[in-house]
Amino acid sequence: MKQKEKNIINTAEKVFECYGYKKTTMDDIAEEVRIGKATIYYYYSGKLEIFFKVIRKDCEKFNSKLDTEVSE
Repeated sequence: MKQKEKNIINTAEKVFECYGYKKTTMDDIAEEVRIGKATIYYYYSGKLEIFFKVIRKDCEKFNSKLDTEVSE
């Protein structure tokens, strides 16, 4: 994943936490990332795909922590 994509996902996560999925818009995410909305659409098809990427990232982080705890 490119740095710009990581930045979009990390920022979108914060926006989703603040406003929730339903109230968050692509404009909100673009404004927080400080890039144009068209740039986000270059990487992602829409808000749902970004939300799934955020969830996947959180699940991977959780699984990693769980693996560490179980192995200890």
